[in-house]
This record gives sequence, structure tokens and C-alpha cells, in this order.
Amino acid sequence: MSLLIGQHIKAVLDADPVTRAKLKGRVYPVAVPDSAPAFPLLVYQNTGTRPDETKDGNSNDTVTVVLVLLTDKYNEGIMGMNHIRYLFEGKAAKYEMFEVLDCSLIGSSEDYDDGLAKYVFTISLTFNTIDE
Repeated sequence: MSLLIGQHIKAVLDADPVTRAKLKGRVYPVAVPDSAPAFPLLVYQNTGTRPDETKDGNSNDTVTVVLVLLTDKYNEGIMGMNHIRYLFEGKAAKYEMFEVLDCSLIGSSEDYDDGLAKYVFTISLTFNTIDE
């Protein structure tokens, strides 16, 4: 069930010791709260879902997720986002209500936000999921 993909994103990031050490829990769905304590931080968002009927009548979902990393240091950001990419790409996972069958990178970008004075690294991933 692609609507639950945020559970997968959070679980994978929380389970990885490198990401935990760098982000220190600063992983947010959809938006950064005003009370966010510091940088670097990561925001993730489901940006679209497409149901795909299979030959056996099951309905898989393809869901697109965008992950955005904001940081003070360019090298820290590019290396961090590269690490995060490979936490998801090509990986499967099973949860109580849904299963992630696969994940692929569909794009990336980098920018600098003058207002925040932070580097902004973005990746877009597609997840193939199915309900349990």
C-alpha cells in the first residue's frame, strides 16, 4: 500500500547507523517544523501514486517519493545523499500491511538556498509496493 510508504522511509533511515549519526533524528515527513533544532536534516514526501494491475489480478502500486537533504556543507550533503540513495535502491522490505518489492532512482538535483544559506540535495525514487 503506497500510502504507507512513509513508514518504510522512516524505518530504513532510522535503522541505518550512518544516517542516524549524521541526522540525529532530524527526518521529517512533508515539511520541516519551525522547531527543527539544527542541520543537516531530511524531508521526504510521497509525490504521486499509480496503481498497476498484475496478470494474476493483484494491484501493485508505483509510488514516487522525493527526499530532500539540507546541509551547511556541500561535500557532506552529496556524500550523505549518495549513501541514502543506496539504502533504498534495489531493496525490498516487508511490513504488516504492505510490502516494498523494489526501488529505483528516477532523478536527482542539487541547489543552494540563499534564504536558508544551505545546500539542497534532492533525489526522486519510485517504489513498487503491494498490500499484504
